[in-house]
Amino acid sequence: MARRLPTGRPPARLGPGPTMGRDYTISGVKVAFPFNAYPCQVAMMAKIVQGLKHGQNCLLESPTGSGKSLALLCAALAWQQAEAARVDEHNRKIDIEERSESIGRMFSVSSHPHMLCLV
Repeated sequence: MARRLPTGRPPARLGPGPTMGRDYTISGVKVAFPFNAYPCQVAMMAKIVQGLKHGQNCLLESPTGSGKSLALLCAALAWQQAEAARVDEHNRKIDIEERSESIGRMFSVSSHPHMLCLV
């Protein structure tokens, strides 16, 4: 039987408004960024998402004022939301499987074609 995963609810999305910002899809994770990102920020977010997906540590180096903190926060929060959605979907599938198994155990069909036996 598959094991249920713990759920972790990320905070409500505080993404950019309709007139500013941009969403980037990085390694399948939709990252909301409040501005148009510099190429070095997109590269950094890609490494952060990759590291989080694989449970790795990341050592990131970039000049002062290049937006490291913002890139880190946006990528980490986006990954957290994507991971919570993945866990919720996994748990939903487990719940469906467990319900169908328990229903299957409650009813068994006898050898007689017109009999349904409750166990």
